[in-house]
Amino acid sequence: WRNRRLTDRWELGTLKFHKDGIIIDTRSSTDNCELVLADFFTFAKRAFDVNIQSPRKMFLSQIIFHSDFRLDLVHPALRALAAKVSASTSDALKQAFKYETTAILMGHDETQTRLVPPIFSIERRSNLPFGENVYFSSAPLSTSEHLEMLDEVELAFSNP
Repeated sequence: WRNRRLTDRWELGTLKFHKDGIIIDTRSSTDNCELVLADFFTFAKRAFDVNIQSPRKMFLSQIIFHSDFRLDLVHPALRALAAKVSASTSDALKQAFKYETTAILMGHDETQTRLVPPIFSIERRSNLPFGENVYFSSAPLSTSEHLEMLDEVELAFSNP
């Protein structure tokens, strides 16, 4: 995913209007969602002489990517905990299991606001061997911000 250029060809997945907002899903990038929104505002102005203001934008960027980083490098205590869980589970089930950190989740206290942006997550893709190094990440960010943060995480959690 590093240095991947976003394609000029993309399809609009969904465009839904609600009384309190618009949902746009392009299945490509939030930049393309912004283009759809700008086109809609231009159309509304030309067709109905209506100026629509967008006071807030909530993003959801979801990316599947390959990386050799290790989530266990977040903190040494996680590696120690995984080793203890591995040993205990292996002993109890009489079969070897090797646990490791498989996800990072970040959220906010949803009881403190009515506006609930999505969580930030980085996790191994379900039902794929760990050796394939396939991850899924979800973020309440624009796609470009999301990719920048994943670059930072990859640098921080790469094998020394």
